[in-house]
Order: sequence, then structure tokens, then C-alpha cells
Amino acid sequence: DTGWQLVSVTLNLQSDGYQCGPWAHWFRRRLFAYCADDELMSKQSFAEYLSTSPGISPLGALRNRREREAAGAANTAFMHEERVRLRWLLRAAAREDALPYEHPLQDAFRRAGAAAAARADAVVLDEGLEGDEKYFDLCDDS
Repeated sequence: DTGWQLVSVTLNLQSDGYQCGPWAHWFRRRLFAYCADDELMSKQSFAEYLSTSPGISPLGALRNRREREAAGAANTAFMHEERVRLRWLLRAAAREDALPYEHPLQDAFRRAGAAAAARADAVVLDEGLEGDEKYFDLCDDS
């Protein structure tokens, strides 16, 4: 039986309340990589592929509080690195004037009274989280 199935994958990786965007981007990249590899898809489920991804520690199976905290800290550090990479990509795209500032749906929002689209500063979009300053030199535009 071939084709797609919709399944729920329960994988607890995020232990903080602020890295949702980088985790979502990581998930999308993993999904696209999995779907692009027919051989991998025939050998391993997507849930198995996700849970064995390099750099992550699934938290759900850990019952010991110290192990769970250590794994959560490692996952958070991994996402800080992902945030740095995403920040660099945004800044590089902004320098090339390659960020999409307009979208066809925005016209409908404007007609409905929503604010017009404005150019976004990639630095302002960052939450400026505590500890991020140690990554700034990796993304320095100068």
C-alpha cells in the first residue's frame, strides 16, 4: 500500500518558551530532507528519523530530572546555534534585497483596514534574548 499517511508524532524537544520559530524551521528542514530521500523513506519512519536527528535529545523518555534538565539545556543550546544561522541568513538576504516584503494576501488585508507592509529590520525581529550577545560576533555585518 503506497501513499501518504497523516500520523501524530509525539516528540518533546523544546524545554523553553521562546525558541518556537527556530524549532519550527528545524522541523521543516527535517521534513523536506526526509521527503526528498526515497530510500530513507522506505527504511525509516518519519518519527524515527526525527528522534534520531543529530544534535537533539528527545526529552519524553527521560524520567530522571537531572537528565531531562541536561538534555533540555543541550537542546536549547542547539537552537541558539540554529537562531544564529537563521539570523545570518536573514541578514544576508536583506543585504541582497531578497526578503519578500509584499505578498498577494497583504492587498486583501489592506483593503480590510490592516496596516500596510513595511520593510523589516532583521535585527529588530530578533527577540534579543539573554545570552544572545555572545553570538553577535558570528553575525556581524561590518
